Amino acid sequence: MTSARSAVAGALLLGCAGLLAACGSAEPAPPPTEAPPPTTGTMPWGGDLGGFGDRKQVRCDAGDQAVRMAWQGDSRFLICRKVTPGDDGTGERYLRAWTTGRPGMPNEQPPAFHQGRFYTLTDNSLQFLTEDQVKFDIGPTAVTIEWPQEPGSRTKQFSTIRTGEGWSRLD
Repeated sequence: MTSARSAVAGALLLGCAGLLAACGSAEPAPPPTEAPPPTTGTMPWGGDLGGFGDRKQVRCDAGDQAVRMAWQGDSRFLICRKVTPGDDGTGERYLRAWTTGRPGMPNEQPPAFHQGRFYTLTDNSLQFLTEDQVKFDIGPTAVTIEWPQEPGSRTKQFSTIRTGEGWSRLD
């Protein structure tokens, strides 16, 4: 009796194995998902590898990568890296910023959008320059904005926004 049960069990196992083999897909398996890039800091709520989700003006162009995000209150600062096929991760960097106006302006002034091109690298910051000559200095815990000198003025105006650590992509 035991040998009959063993024979039946063996036949069932072979039948199941055959059915399982027949259930395979003709489609190739999808490629494994990529591991997320190494980062430091905390991604802002609603943010992703393309930028800030709450302000469409502060998102990278399609296909480009966010490499630094800093924020405080209504201000958002995003550094993006242009990605091209065969790129080794050294694509051109550009800035997207959403921030209030220059010092001395009425507080009711709505935030403005700025887009800048990479200007220079200092010991502890990246600097960007916009077409209207506003310079953004993105440091580890603050953003300093140098506004263009007003005609007839003897001094330049600066704004410093303490952003905290923000988020940075490390690759």
